[in-house]
Amino acid sequence: MFMLERKHPSSWTPLIFALLLVLAMRCLIAATPLGHSVPASPVLLITSADGPEGLPLTQAILRGGRQHVVAGVDDVRSDAAVQLEALGASIRTLSKPAKSADFAGVDCVLILAPLTQDREEQGRAQIVAAAAEVDTALLLSVSGANETGAPASLHAYRALELQLGRTWPTSSYAVLRTLFYQQNLELWAADVRASGVLRLPLYGRTFAPLHQHDVAAVTVSLTATARLEARFERRALELTGPELVSGGSLATKLSAAVGTPIRFANASRAQAEQTLLSNPALDESEATLLLDLLDWQSRIVSRPSGDVKAATGMDATPVETFFNEASDEFRNHTHRLPARAR
Repeated sequence: MFMLERKHPSSWTPLIFALLLVLAMRCLIAATPLGHSVPASPVLLITSADGPEGLPLTQAILRGGRQHVVAGVDDVRSDAAVQLEALGASIRTLSKPAKSADFAGVDCVLILAPLTQDREEQGRAQIVAAAAEVDTALLLSVSGANETGAPASLHAYRALELQLGRTWPTSSYAVLRTLFYQQNLELWAADVRASGVLRLPLYGRTFAPLHQHDVAAVTVSLTATARLEARFERRALELTGPELVSGGSLATKLSAAVGTPIRFANASRAQAEQTLLSNPALDESEATLLLDLLDWQSRIVSRPSGDVKAATGMDATPVETFFNEASDEFRNHTHRLPARAR
C-alpha cells in the first residue's frame, strides 16, 4: 500500500482535499449557527423617536450604521416616521401609556421620555412595559438630576432613574446622564444673525456642552450585544463635552466658524426665555427645562467627564465641530470677516 501511494499520489489527492473541505465547512457551521459568519446585532427600540430630541438622535444612530433599529413613534404616517424608515428603521406605534406588547421582539431599549409636561408619567409607563419584554435598557436622563437642590423640571428625570432601578428585572441597565446639547445653541441662531451677539444666561460660569452624536455613539457601542458589559451595568454615565467653555470662548469659536465677529453678552433669564419661545415649535415646558439645565449644570459641573471615551473609545466632540456644521444657521451673510492671509 505504501508503494502504491508513492507511485500514484494524484489518485488520492482530490479525495483528501474534498474530505478536508467538508470537515472545514462543518466546523464553520457548528461555530456559527445558521451559517452566518457575523451574528446579527440585537434589536434596539427607541421610544419617542419622532420627538424633537428623539428624531435627531435616532437619525444619528441610523447614520452611524446601527442595524435592527425600531423607531417607536406616535404616528407611523408622520414626516419623522417617513424619514426614519428611509434611513432603515422599522417603524412601530407606541401606546400611550406604553404596553408590554409594544416591546415584543426587542432585545435592547433606549427610553426617551417625551419633552412634554407629562414626561414622568409617560416615562414610567415605558419603563414598566419594557421591563416585561426586554433584556437591556438605557435611560436617557440629564446631568444634575440626582443632585440635592436640582430644579423642579429635573425631578422627573430623577424619578425615572429610580423607577428603572426598582423595576428592571436584570442588572443589564444603565442611565445616560447628558449635559446641555451643543445643538440647543442653534435656538439662539436667529438672535445671533440679527444682532451679532450670542446672549446666554451664564453669568460668568462655564459648562461643557455635549454633541448629540456622542449620545448616539454611546448607545450604539453599549447595545452592540444583547447584555451590557459588566463595567456598565447599573451605572450612570455622565456624558459631557470635552472641555469647559465660557460665554466668551463660545463667541470666539462661533466667530471662527461663521467668518463674522460675534460678541458674547450675559442675558437675563427672562430675555433667554423670550428668545426660546419665539420658536413656535418649542414646548413651554421644554424651554423651562433648557434654561434650568443651562443654569444648574453650569453651577455643578466642575470638569468634563471621560465617560464618552470609556464607552466608545473616542474623545467627546468639541463645540467647534457643531459650530462648523451649523455655521449657515448663525451666519449673517451681509457681514463677513476679511480672508486671513496664508
